[in-house]
Amino acid sequence: TTDAMNMAAVRDRYGPRDRAVLPLLAGADVILNETSPRRAIGFVVDAVQSGRLSEERINASARRVLRGKARIGLHTASAPERSRLRRMLTEVRGAPLADALTQSAVTVVRGGLIPVTGQRVALVQLANFDAGRAMTRMERDLRADRQVRITRRGGNRGDAVAAARDADVVVLAMHLDVMKRAAPEPTRQQRDVIAAISSTGTPVVAVTIGNPYAASHVADAEGLVMAYDGTVRTATAVADVLRGRREATGRLPVSVPGL
Repeated sequence: TTDAMNMAAVRDRYGPRDRAVLPLLAGADVILNETSPRRAIGFVVDAVQSGRLSEERINASARRVLRGKARIGLHTASAPERSRLRRMLTEVRGAPLADALTQSAVTVVRGGLIPVTGQRVALVQLANFDAGRAMTRMERDLRADRQVRITRRGGNRGDAVAAARDADVVVLAMHLDVMKRAAPEPTRQQRDVIAAISSTGTPVVAVTIGNPYAASHVADAEGLVMAYDGTVRTATAVADVLRGRREATGRLPVSVPGL
């Protein structure tokens, strides 16, 4: 079985025909999450008719899938109740585990100023992708006195600097997705804003969410927190650590120069 073929890393490199045929040539029996199954079937048929794939190869995969189903009795089991299927597909059953995993991953690399309690806090956030949901969750759960979002072109720089000057501590959260086409780094304009915030002299607690190597852009920060997944759960987990509601138990999974 393949991984999801609709992932950006696959779609950016391979067209729909290759996504349908290459996994079969490599030995896969099941292709997951192709964007258009009907179109993918057509490409497989074309590959068989052209001789790129053999009928025997397709039949071998079909036999393996059918034997696997037979081993667990699917060929004799009665159809499940629709209400049960609907419940299984709609219930959020993995949420407690997802929360626990996310919370355990948050890593405090440099603990100065953490927790940020009893102080005037300015939350400044930036991203290299559309991190609006995670930013909103961070704002909600951190409950900072001032909140500013820096655009990829450095917009709202003046507001960020003013917020930093008025605060006792700045929480600088960088949402940097390592899976997008854009480099998982702050843009040049965002780096200029980071420098301007640093020049105010207000202590900074930096948070990298996604790319831990981005810590090089905040090397002088008094506090440094790392998380590795840009979800709303991660935003909540980070805010809980920053406010002292939860202890960070994560460890750096990689070696970051300078740390």
